[in-house]
Amino acid sequence: MTAPVVELGATAAERLGLDRAGDRILIGGQWYGVLGILETAGLAEELDAAAILGDRWVRERLGGDGEIAAIYVRARPGEIDAVRGILATAANPGSAVAQVGKLSDLAKARATTDDALTTLGLALAGIALLVGGVGIANTMVVTVLERRGEIGLRRALGARPGQVAAQFVAEAIALSLLGGLAGLALGSAALRAV
Repeated sequence: MTAPVVELGATAAERLGLDRAGDRILIGGQWYGVLGILETAGLAEELDAAAILGDRWVRERLGGDGEIAAIYVRARPGEIDAVRGILATAANPGSAVAQVGKLSDLAKARATTDDALTTLGLALAGIALLVGGVGIANTMVVTVLERRGEIGLRRALGARPGQVAAQFVAEAIALSLLGGLAGLALGSAALRAV
């Protein structure tokens, strides 16, 4: 019986500290010889982090069901459509459920999703900033209305309008900073909890 071998994705090999074929690694209590290390697959991150075993070995030793989950093929740009047309029927002739896609399509979809999430995040941040600003303005208006007597007394004692306004602006800034720090602390705690 031959010793089992494994192909490692680029990320898996890097994490294990391997840089060449011929090394041995332990997977699930079984030693495997490293047959080779794949080049970085780019968008196929699951392939980069994979340890790929032969299908017969998996069925015999690990009880695999023999189903093929994915086939990765590298084709020249001009031949992609031809490969796409042949691969679905060649991989599983009896099944009508075979999807063939290009990594560039995945890259476009990922970029579109990232752009949408970035736009959504910026919109939510803008709304939160607007709501916070309205809340602070409302609080300061109420504060001024409640402290009319104090404002009148300060004016009677010689305070200039600019000095009174500066006091309220300083209070608004302090309130904003305290609210921002409290939000930062609560947000950080929520992120750690998740």
